[in-house]
Amino acid sequence: MCWLVSPASTTLRTTWASPARCWPPGWPGWSPNRCLVRERYQEHPPREHYLPTEKGKDLYPVLLALMNWGDRWYAGQDGPPAVIRHLGCAHVTTPVTGCGHCGEPLTLDNTTQLPGPGGRSGPGTRMLGQLMTSRRSDN
Repeated sequence: MCWLVSPASTTLRTTWASPARCWPPGWPGWSPNRCLVRERYQEHPPREHYLPTEKGKDLYPVLLALMNWGDRWYAGQDGPPAVIRHLGCAHVTTPVTGCGHCGEPLTLDNTTQLPGPGGRSGPGTRMLGQLMTSRRSDN
């Protein structure tokens, strides 16, 4: 499944196309050392599938968050087109991003961004760099 954004609009649509159809040739995420690898599973006729690398698996929470957002704002009266079942407890669940310290759900209202150890002002960070360096990490 892929999410596509039409260049002529901001419409997000879902398609069951293969990743090769979703990502333009030469896209940075498309290489064996990136997010997906292509693996042939049948020779005649040739058939391939795409498997996530470790880097790709780390994107799963991001995709769950986008899915949750889409379900909240765009699911019709029939409900979401797909649900997530947690294999550990066998229940259908809703993804939640929580604090790694206390477990409380993270929201825009209860978080702030602080400069990290690798934070630098540079190209593309002019406004963000000023904002981040104006905040103190002990808040």
